[in-house]
Amino acid sequence: MSQHGDDRGGYDDRRRQFLKAVGLGGLAGLAGCTGNGSSGSGDGEDEGSEGSDSESSGGDSGDESGDGMQVFIKAKNQALTHLDPQAINDGTMIELGTVYDTLLDYEKEDPTTIRPMLATDWEPVNGAEQWVFTLREGVEFDDGTPFDAYAAKRSLERAKNLTAGQSKPYEWIESIEESGDHEITVNAAGSYGPAPAQMTFVTTSIMNPTVLDEHQDEENLGHEYFKTNVHGTGAFNFQEWDEGNQFVATLDEDNWRFDIEDPPANLAIPEEANIGTFRGEIVREQLTQKQRVGRGDIDVSRDINWSNTQEVVNQNDNVTMYDAGPDLYAKYVFMMTQREPTSDVNFRKALAYAADYQGIAEDLIGVGVPWGVPWPEGVPFRVTDGQYRRDLEQAREFLDESVYDGR
Repeated sequence: MSQHGDDRGGYDDRRRQFLKAVGLGGLAGLAGCTGNGSSGSGDGEDEGSEGSDSESSGGDSGDESGDGMQVFIKAKNQALTHLDPQAINDGTMIELGTVYDTLLDYEKEDPTTIRPMLATDWEPVNGAEQWVFTLREGVEFDDGTPFDAYAAKRSLERAKNLTAGQSKPYEWIESIEESGDHEITVNAAGSYGPAPAQMTFVTTSIMNPTVLDEHQDEENLGHEYFKTNVHGTGAFNFQEWDEGNQFVATLDEDNWRFDIEDPPANLAIPEEANIGTFRGEIVREQLTQKQRVGRGDIDVSRDINWSNTQEVVNQNDNVTMYDAGPDLYAKYVFMMTQREPTSDVNFRKALAYAADYQGIAEDLIGVGVPWGVPWPEGVPFRVTDGQYRRDLEQAREFLDESVYDGR
Protein backbone atom coordinates (compact mmCIF):
# COMPACT_ATOMS: atom_id res chain seq x y z
CA MET A 1 0.00 0.00 0.00
CA SER A 2 1.27 3.45 -0.79
CA GLN A 3 2.35 5.49 2.18
CA HIS A 4 1.11 8.62 0.45
CA GLY A 5 -2.53 7.90 -0.11
CA ASP A 6 -3.94 10.00 -2.95
CA ASP A 7 -0.94 12.32 -2.93
CA ARG A 8 1.54 9.80 -4.30
CA GLY A 9 1.57 11.38 -7.75
CA GLY A 10 2.54 14.73 -6.27
CA TYR A 11 5.37 13.13 -4.35
CA ASP A 12 6.63 11.41 -7.49
CA ASP A 13 6.70 14.78 -9.23
CA ARG A 14 8.63 16.37 -6.36
CA ARG A 15 11.04 13.44 -6.38
CA ARG A 16 11.64 14.03 -10.09
CA GLN A 17 12.26 17.74 -9.48
CA PHE A 18 14.66 16.93 -6.67
CA LEU A 19 16.62 14.46 -8.80
CA LYS A 20 17.01 17.03 -11.56
CA ALA A 21 18.07 19.74 -9.16
CA VAL A 22 20.92 17.80 -7.60
CA GLY A 23 22.20 16.39 -10.86
CA LEU A 24 20.65 12.93 -10.52
CA GLY A 25 17.82 13.48 -12.98
CA GLY A 26 19.36 11.30 -15.67
CA LEU A 27 18.70 8.21 -13.60
CA ALA A 28 16.05 5.80 -14.69
CA GLY A 29 15.05 3.12 -12.25
CA LEU A 30 12.73 2.14 -9.44
CA ALA A 31 11.29 4.67 -7.04
CA GLY A 32 9.74 3.52 -3.80
CA CYS A 33 7.12 5.99 -2.60
CA THR A 34 8.16 6.14 1.02
CA GLY A 35 7.34 8.36 3.96
CA ASN A 36 7.39 12.10 3.43
CA GLY A 37 6.30 14.52 6.10
CA SER A 38 5.00 17.05 3.59
CA SER A 39 2.64 14.74 1.75
CA GLY A 40 0.49 12.59 3.96
CA SER A 41 -2.83 10.96 3.29
CA GLY A 42 -4.80 14.06 4.11
CA ASP A 43 -5.49 13.37 7.77
CA GLY A 44 -1.93 13.89 8.95
CA GLU A 45 -1.29 10.16 9.41
CA ASP A 46 0.93 8.09 7.15
CA GLU A 47 -0.38 4.73 6.10
CA GLY A 48 2.01 1.85 6.65
CA SER A 49 3.05 -0.82 4.18
CA GLU A 50 3.32 -4.48 4.95
CA GLY A 51 6.75 -5.90 5.75
CA SER A 52 8.37 -2.56 6.42
CA ASP A 53 11.14 -3.85 8.70
CA SER A 54 14.46 -2.56 7.45
CA GLU A 55 17.61 -4.61 7.00
CA SER A 56 20.64 -3.95 9.12
CA SER A 57 22.40 -2.16 6.28
CA GLY A 58 20.04 0.82 6.34
CA GLY A 59 17.10 2.47 8.03
CA ASP A 60 13.64 3.12 6.70
CA SER A 61 13.62 5.42 3.71
CA GLY A 62 11.71 8.59 4.41
CA ASP A 63 12.97 8.86 8.00
CA GLU A 64 13.07 12.43 9.16
CA SER A 65 16.30 14.16 10.03
CA GLY A 66 16.48 16.31 13.13
CA ASP A 67 14.89 19.31 11.42
CA GLY A 68 11.92 17.38 10.04
CA MET A 69 13.40 17.10 6.55
CA GLN A 70 13.37 13.74 4.82
CA VAL A 71 16.26 11.36 4.11
CA PHE A 72 16.53 10.39 0.44
CA ILE A 73 18.20 7.00 -0.06
CA LYS A 74 19.67 5.77 -3.33
CA ALA A 75 20.95 2.21 -3.55
CA LYS A 76 23.77 1.16 -5.85
CA ASN A 77 25.98 -1.88 -6.23
CA GLN A 78 29.31 -0.13 -6.82
CA ALA A 79 31.12 1.70 -4.04
CA LEU A 80 32.99 4.98 -4.19
CA THR A 81 36.70 4.24 -3.98
CA HIS A 82 37.62 7.81 -2.97
CA LEU A 83 36.22 11.37 -2.96
CA ASP A 84 38.57 13.19 -5.36
CA PRO A 85 36.25 14.06 -8.28
CA GLN A 86 39.07 14.85 -10.67
CA ALA A 87 40.55 11.37 -10.23
CA ILE A 88 37.32 9.40 -10.63
CA ASN A 89 37.55 6.94 -13.52
CA ASP A 90 34.56 4.67 -13.05
CA GLY A 91 30.79 4.85 -12.65
CA THR A 92 30.74 5.88 -9.00
CA MET A 93 30.57 9.64 -9.43
CA ILE A 94 26.83 10.12 -8.81
CA GLU A 95 27.34 10.90 -5.11
CA LEU A 96 30.02 13.47 -5.89
CA GLY A 97 27.55 15.32 -8.11
CA THR A 98 25.68 16.34 -4.96
CA VAL A 99 28.69 18.11 -3.42
CA TYR A 100 30.61 19.38 -6.47
CA ASP A 101 29.62 21.45 -9.50
CA THR A 102 31.12 21.77 -12.97
CA LEU A 103 31.20 24.81 -15.24
CA LEU A 104 28.56 23.30 -17.52
CA ASP A 105 26.11 20.43 -17.50
CA TYR A 106 23.64 18.70 -19.80
CA GLU A 107 19.91 19.26 -19.80
CA LYS A 108 18.43 16.28 -17.98
CA GLU A 109 15.51 16.00 -20.40
CA ASP A 110 17.73 16.48 -23.45
CA PRO A 111 21.22 15.12 -22.77
CA THR A 112 22.52 16.45 -26.08
CA THR A 113 21.99 20.08 -25.00
CA ILE A 114 24.54 21.80 -22.78
CA ARG A 115 23.26 24.19 -20.12
CA PRO A 116 24.86 26.65 -17.69
CA MET A 117 26.08 25.60 -14.28
CA LEU A 118 28.92 27.58 -12.70
CA ALA A 119 29.50 29.19 -16.09
CA THR A 120 26.61 31.25 -17.43
CA ASP A 121 27.91 31.72 -20.96
CA TRP A 122 30.59 30.31 -23.24
CA GLU A 123 31.75 31.14 -26.74
CA PRO A 124 34.54 30.16 -29.13
CA VAL A 125 37.09 32.71 -30.29
CA ASN A 126 39.52 32.53 -33.22
CA GLY A 127 37.92 29.48 -34.75
CA ALA A 128 37.60 27.67 -31.40
CA GLU A 129 41.32 28.01 -30.67
CA GLN A 130 40.16 29.86 -27.57
CA TRP A 131 37.07 29.41 -25.40
CA VAL A 132 35.79 32.22 -23.19
CA PHE A 133 33.68 31.20 -20.19
CA THR A 134 31.65 33.78 -18.26
CA LEU A 135 31.38 32.65 -14.64
CA ARG A 136 28.47 32.88 -12.25
CA GLU A 137 28.79 35.55 -9.57
CA GLY A 138 27.77 35.23 -5.94
CA VAL A 139 28.89 31.61 -5.48
CA GLU A 140 30.97 30.62 -2.45
CA PHE A 141 32.71 27.50 -1.20
CA ASP A 142 31.97 26.07 2.24
CA ASP A 143 34.58 28.26 3.97
CA GLY A 144 33.42 31.48 2.31
CA THR A 145 36.06 31.47 -0.43
CA PRO A 146 34.46 33.08 -3.51
CA PHE A 147 34.11 31.24 -6.78
CA ASP A 148 35.81 33.41 -9.38
CA ALA A 149 38.20 33.25 -12.31
CA TYR A 150 41.08 32.13 -10.11
CA ALA A 151 39.02 29.26 -8.67
CA ALA A 152 38.02 28.04 -12.13
CA LYS A 153 41.58 28.39 -13.45
CA ARG A 154 43.12 26.47 -10.54
CA SER A 155 40.64 23.61 -10.79
CA LEU A 156 41.02 23.15 -14.54
CA GLU A 157 44.80 23.32 -14.29
CA ARG A 158 44.71 20.57 -11.66
CA ALA A 159 42.42 18.44 -13.85
CA LYS A 160 44.91 18.77 -16.71
CA ASN A 161 47.99 17.97 -14.63
CA LEU A 162 46.68 15.39 -12.15
CA THR A 163 48.43 12.13 -12.99
CA ALA A 164 46.09 10.22 -10.68
CA GLY A 165 43.11 11.18 -12.81
CA GLN A 166 42.03 11.31 -16.42
CA SER A 167 44.28 14.16 -17.52
CA LYS A 168 44.63 12.88 -21.08
CA PRO A 169 41.26 14.32 -22.26
CA TYR A 170 42.56 17.78 -21.34
CA GLU A 171 45.83 17.68 -23.27
CA TRP A 172 44.24 20.10 -25.74
CA ILE A 173 44.48 22.85 -23.11
CA GLU A 174 47.65 24.90 -23.59
CA SER A 175 46.95 27.53 -20.95
CA ILE A 176 44.17 29.22 -18.97
CA GLU A 177 43.96 32.96 -18.43
CA GLU A 178 41.96 35.02 -15.95
CA SER A 179 40.49 37.42 -18.49
CA GLY A 180 38.22 39.05 -15.91
CA ASP A 181 37.13 38.69 -12.29
CA HIS A 182 34.48 36.24 -13.45
CA GLU A 183 35.79 35.21 -16.84
CA ILE A 184 38.42 32.77 -18.02
CA THR A 185 39.90 32.17 -21.44
CA VAL A 186 41.01 28.63 -22.22
CA ASN A 187 43.66 28.51 -24.94
CA ALA A 188 43.69 25.34 -27.02
CA ALA A 189 46.56 23.72 -28.90
CA GLY A 190 44.44 24.11 -32.03
CA SER A 191 40.82 24.46 -33.04
CA TYR A 192 38.88 22.44 -30.46
CA GLY A 193 35.09 22.20 -30.71
CA PRO A 194 34.31 19.73 -27.87
CA ALA A 195 35.54 22.09 -25.13
CA PRO A 196 32.06 22.86 -23.69
CA ALA A 197 31.18 19.17 -23.57
CA GLN A 198 34.33 18.42 -21.60
CA MET A 199 33.41 21.09 -19.05
CA THR A 200 30.47 18.87 -18.06
CA PHE A 201 32.76 15.99 -17.00
CA VAL A 202 32.91 15.27 -13.28
CA THR A 203 36.70 15.28 -13.65
CA THR A 204 36.50 19.05 -14.24
CA SER A 205 34.67 19.61 -10.93
CA ILE A 206 35.43 23.00 -9.42
CA MET A 207 37.32 22.72 -6.12
CA ASN A 208 38.10 25.29 -3.45
CA PRO A 209 41.24 27.15 -4.65
CA THR A 210 42.33 28.00 -1.11
CA VAL A 211 42.49 24.31 -0.22
CA LEU A 212 44.06 23.45 -3.59
CA ASP A 213 46.83 25.95 -2.89
CA GLU A 214 47.41 24.47 0.56
CA HIS A 215 48.02 21.02 -0.94
CA GLN A 216 49.63 22.09 -4.23
CA ASP A 217 53.09 20.80 -3.34
CA GLU A 218 51.93 17.40 -2.11
CA GLU A 219 52.24 14.29 -4.24
CA ASN A 220 49.70 14.20 -7.08
CA LEU A 221 48.51 17.73 -6.27
CA GLY A 222 46.99 16.74 -2.95
CA HIS A 223 45.19 13.64 -4.20
CA GLU A 224 45.72 11.80 -0.90
CA TYR A 225 44.01 14.65 0.98
CA PHE A 226 41.10 14.98 -1.44
CA LYS A 227 40.50 11.23 -1.40
CA THR A 228 38.81 11.73 1.97
CA ASN A 229 37.91 15.44 2.06
CA VAL A 230 35.35 17.45 0.08
CA HIS A 231 35.49 21.17 -0.81
CA GLY A 232 32.96 22.05 -3.51
CA THR A 233 29.98 24.28 -4.30
CA GLY A 234 27.35 21.55 -4.68
CA ALA A 235 23.78 21.64 -3.42
CA PHE A 236 24.71 19.42 -0.47
CA ASN A 237 27.32 19.56 2.27
CA PHE A 238 29.43 16.45 2.71
CA GLN A 239 28.87 14.71 6.05
CA GLU A 240 30.13 11.14 6.00
CA TRP A 241 31.75 8.53 3.80
CA ASP A 242 32.02 4.95 4.96
CA GLU A 243 33.82 3.22 2.10
CA GLY A 244 31.88 0.22 0.89
CA ASN A 245 28.78 1.15 2.87
CA GLN A 246 27.41 4.66 2.44
CA PHE A 247 27.90 8.30 1.48
CA VAL A 248 25.92 10.99 3.31
CA ALA A 249 25.40 14.67 2.49
CA THR A 250 22.92 17.24 3.82
CA LEU A 251 21.17 20.01 1.93
CA ASP A 252 22.97 23.36 1.98
CA GLU A 253 20.13 25.83 2.44
CA ASP A 254 22.51 28.73 1.75
CA ASN A 255 23.60 27.25 -1.57
CA TRP A 256 23.88 29.56 -4.57
CA ARG A 257 20.99 27.78 -6.30
CA PHE A 258 18.54 29.35 -3.86
CA ASP A 259 19.71 32.86 -4.76
CA ILE A 260 18.99 32.65 -8.50
CA GLU A 261 15.95 34.60 -9.60
CA ASP A 262 13.67 32.30 -11.61
CA PRO A 263 16.27 29.49 -11.87
CA PRO A 264 16.04 26.80 -14.56
CA ALA A 265 14.12 23.71 -13.43
CA ASN A 266 17.31 21.68 -13.37
CA LEU A 267 18.85 24.04 -10.81
CA ALA A 268 15.81 24.76 -8.65
CA ILE A 269 15.37 22.66 -5.52
CA PRO A 270 11.64 22.80 -4.69
CA GLU A 271 10.91 23.46 -1.03
CA GLU A 272 8.00 21.03 -1.13
CA ALA A 273 10.40 18.18 -1.89
CA ASN A 274 11.24 18.39 1.83
CA ILE A 275 14.47 16.41 1.37
CA GLY A 276 17.29 17.40 3.67
CA THR A 277 19.68 14.45 3.45
CA PHE A 278 21.00 12.41 0.55
CA ARG A 279 22.32 8.97 1.43
CA GLY A 280 23.91 6.67 -1.10
CA GLU A 281 23.94 3.10 0.21
CA ILE A 282 25.96 0.22 -1.20
CA VAL A 283 23.69 -2.79 -1.67
CA ARG A 284 25.62 -5.23 -3.81
CA GLU A 285 23.01 -7.97 -4.15
CA GLN A 286 20.34 -7.21 -6.73
CA LEU A 287 17.67 -9.27 -4.98
CA THR A 288 18.35 -7.40 -1.74
CA GLN A 289 17.82 -4.11 -3.56
CA LYS A 290 14.60 -5.47 -5.00
CA GLN A 291 13.30 -6.53 -1.58
CA ARG A 292 14.21 -3.25 0.07
CA VAL A 293 12.60 -1.17 -2.68
CA GLY A 294 9.46 -3.28 -2.34
CA ARG A 295 9.40 -2.77 1.42
CA GLY A 296 9.87 0.96 1.02
CA ASP A 297 13.20 1.52 2.76
CA ILE A 298 15.03 2.56 -0.43
CA ASP A 299 13.92 5.52 -2.53
CA VAL A 300 15.70 4.84 -5.81
CA SER A 301 17.59 1.98 -7.44
CA ARG A 302 18.82 1.58 -11.00
CA ASP A 303 20.71 -1.70 -10.61
CA ILE A 304 17.75 -4.09 -10.78
CA ASN A 305 17.38 -6.00 -14.03
CA TRP A 306 14.30 -5.82 -16.21
CA SER A 307 12.53 -8.99 -15.09
CA ASN A 308 12.98 -8.16 -11.40
CA THR A 309 11.91 -4.58 -12.08
CA GLN A 310 8.64 -5.72 -13.63
CA GLU A 311 8.04 -8.11 -10.76
CA VAL A 312 8.60 -5.61 -7.95
CA VAL A 313 6.49 -2.95 -9.70
CA ASN A 314 3.61 -5.37 -10.30
CA GLN A 315 3.66 -6.68 -6.74
CA ASN A 316 3.97 -3.37 -4.87
CA ASP A 317 1.61 -0.42 -5.14
CA ASN A 318 4.20 1.82 -3.52
CA VAL A 319 6.81 1.25 -6.26
CA THR A 320 6.93 2.89 -9.66
CA MET A 321 9.36 2.66 -12.52
CA TYR A 322 10.19 6.16 -13.64
CA ASP A 323 12.11 7.56 -16.56
CA ALA A 324 13.73 10.91 -15.89
CA GLY A 325 14.33 11.53 -19.57
CA PRO A 326 16.79 10.37 -22.23
CA ASP A 327 20.17 9.17 -21.09
CA LEU A 328 23.51 8.89 -22.86
CA TYR A 329 24.41 5.87 -20.76
CA ALA A 330 25.60 3.06 -23.03
CA LYS A 331 26.17 -0.64 -22.52
CA TYR A 332 29.03 -2.30 -24.36
CA VAL A 333 30.42 -5.78 -24.92
CA PHE A 334 34.20 -6.00 -24.53
CA MET A 335 36.20 -8.60 -26.43
CA MET A 336 39.70 -9.97 -25.98
CA THR A 337 41.43 -9.23 -29.29
CA GLN A 338 44.79 -10.77 -28.42
CA ARG A 339 43.83 -14.41 -29.01
CA GLU A 340 41.60 -16.43 -31.30
CA PRO A 341 38.84 -16.47 -32.23
CA THR A 342 38.05 -12.88 -31.16
CA SER A 343 41.37 -11.64 -32.54
CA ASP A 344 39.91 -12.32 -36.01
CA VAL A 345 38.00 -9.30 -37.32
CA ASN A 346 35.74 -11.57 -39.39
CA PHE A 347 34.69 -13.44 -36.26
CA ARG A 348 33.94 -10.16 -34.50
CA LYS A 349 31.89 -8.98 -37.47
CA ALA A 350 29.96 -12.25 -37.40
CA LEU A 351 29.07 -11.62 -33.76
CA ALA A 352 28.07 -8.04 -34.55
CA TYR A 353 25.68 -9.15 -37.29
CA ALA A 354 24.31 -12.03 -35.21
CA ALA A 355 23.42 -9.92 -32.17
CA ASP A 356 19.72 -9.29 -31.59
CA TYR A 357 19.99 -5.61 -30.65
CA GLN A 358 16.26 -4.98 -30.39
CA GLY A 359 15.76 -8.10 -28.30
CA ILE A 360 18.55 -7.08 -25.93
CA ALA A 361 16.98 -3.64 -25.48
CA GLU A 362 13.45 -4.92 -24.97
CA ASP A 363 13.90 -8.24 -23.16
CA LEU A 364 17.23 -8.02 -21.35
CA ILE A 365 17.58 -4.34 -20.45
CA GLY A 366 13.88 -3.49 -20.66
CA VAL A 367 14.37 0.13 -21.64
CA GLY A 368 16.74 1.57 -24.19
CA VAL A 369 17.32 2.12 -27.88
CA PRO A 370 19.84 0.23 -30.04
CA TRP A 371 22.42 2.74 -31.23
CA GLY A 372 24.54 0.69 -33.60
CA VAL A 373 27.15 3.45 -33.54
CA PRO A 374 28.95 5.05 -30.58
CA TRP A 375 26.66 8.11 -30.50
CA PRO A 376 22.93 8.36 -29.71
CA GLU A 377 20.37 10.17 -31.82
CA GLY A 378 20.43 13.93 -31.31
CA VAL A 379 24.21 14.33 -31.18
CA PRO A 380 25.05 16.80 -33.98
CA PHE A 381 28.05 14.87 -35.31
CA ARG A 382 26.33 11.47 -35.26
CA VAL A 383 26.91 9.33 -38.35
CA THR A 384 25.26 6.03 -39.15
CA ASP A 385 27.67 4.73 -41.79
CA GLY A 386 28.76 1.24 -40.85
CA GLN A 387 25.94 0.81 -38.36
CA TYR A 388 25.36 -2.84 -37.51
CA ARG A 389 21.89 -4.37 -37.74
CA ARG A 390 20.96 -7.99 -37.19
CA ASP A 391 21.63 -9.91 -40.40
CA LEU A 392 22.10 -13.65 -39.90
CA GLU A 393 23.09 -14.26 -43.52
CA GLN A 394 25.91 -11.73 -43.23
CA ALA A 395 26.86 -13.25 -39.89
CA ARG A 396 27.22 -16.72 -41.46
CA GLU A 397 29.36 -15.35 -44.31
CA PHE A 398 31.81 -13.66 -41.95
CA LEU A 399 31.84 -16.70 -39.68
CA ASP A 400 32.78 -18.94 -42.63
CA GLU A 401 35.66 -16.57 -43.47
CA SER A 402 36.92 -16.50 -39.89
CA VAL A 403 39.36 -18.76 -38.06
CA TYR A 404 36.55 -20.18 -35.95
CA ASP A 405 36.17 -23.92 -36.57
CA GLY A 406 33.14 -24.56 -34.40
CA ARG A 407 35.02 -25.75 -31.34
